Amino acid sequence: MKLKTIEEVSAFLEAVDSCVGDVWLESRYGDRLNLKSKLSQYIAMGALLRDQNEELELFCANREDIGKFLKYFKDISDNWVPCNSILREFIGGSIFYTK
Repeated sequence: MKLKTIEEVSAFLEAVDSCVGDVWLESRYGDRLNLKSKLSQYIAMGALLRDQNEELELFCANREDIGKFLKYFKDISDNWVPCNSILREFIGGSIFYTK
């Protein structure tokens, strides 16, 4: 899950703190910031709040933790999802049919 900016920093960090497993951000250069560390949180938030078009990817070690971050991603139009994508099974318009 890629992030470019976060508008609700305190709510995002509360979500991180409530996670059971590890949560980290990774830059396009391979730098990893463990968000369970307060120092890394400050560095990561600085990178996301600066207007330098920095894009960080969010990872969660525990799959149940992923749902806590979905509200921080912008919705996209269904037109952006290819008709052969597995996502179509959830949003409709799939080209796969069973008889």
